[in-house]
Amino acid sequence: AGTAADSNVPSPYHGPEPTAAPSPISRDKSSKTKVTFSHLQIRTYETILGDNPSCTGGPSLSIGWRYNPEHFDSTVDEYERKQDELYGGPGIRPLDIDLVLHRTERESILMKM
Repeated sequence: AGTAADSNVPSPYHGPEPTAAPSPISRDKSSKTKVTFSHLQIRTYETILGDNPSCTGGPSLSIGWRYNPEHFDSTVDEYERKQDELYGGPGIRPLDIDLVLHRTERESILMKM
């Protein structure tokens, strides 16, 4: 419990007094937020020498700020159809390991810059 002298000390806190436990937020369960996407735009950015410390063998690559002003526009559905064709069927995508560039591939990309 505070003393009368304590009440004269200005508080750095400017708002409602904090409570021991926050009150639960009541939310109407029937009103769910739904987000949908219909179109997409894919840009091609420059490749630059990166600084990723997890790349322990050889140079890392990153994307720069500059991009090609020509871009690819598509609907999400059309893009997904093209991905299915590219990878051999619905929902078939490359494994994470297939997306890793090996040291020699990264070095070759940098040498061509």
